[in-house]
Order: sequence, then structure tokens, then C-alpha cells
Amino acid sequence: MLAVNSQQSTVNSQQSTVNSQQSTVNSQQSTVNSQQSTVNSQQSTVNSQQSTKLKKFNNSFRGEILSQLLTILMLYL
Repeated sequence: MLAVNSQQSTVNSQQSTVNSQQSTVNSQQSTVNSQQSTVNSQQSTVNSQQSTKLKKFNNSFRGEILSQLLTILMLYL
């Protein structure tokens, strides 16, 4: 009976260690998730800024083309 109690105590101790390690893993996963969320948010901001820059460039480029076409048209008139 004493041997069984000793083994049960060992099992309980090992289970406690496993629980503690699982808690640590959960905490680390939570940190990773939080960091990933931050990265996703930053990427979204970068994408938005890039989209704005691209739209501005496109508008500027279209304006420049229109200006050049008008200049060419004026030369032929």
C-alpha cells in the first residue's frame, strides 16, 4: 500500500509539473497571438498607406498623360 501511495504521489507531482508547463505554453501562445495581432495591424496600416500612395501616383500619372496629350493636341492645331 505504501508503494502505491508513493507511486500516486509521483504521478501527482508529474501531473502538477505537466500542468505548470501547459500553463507556461498557454501564456507563451497568448503572447505570440498578441504579437501576431500587432503585426497584422501594422501590416494593415502599411497596406493602407501603400494603397493611398499608389492612388496618388496613378492620379498624378493620369494628369501628366492628359497634360502631355493636350500639349500634343495644341501643337497640331
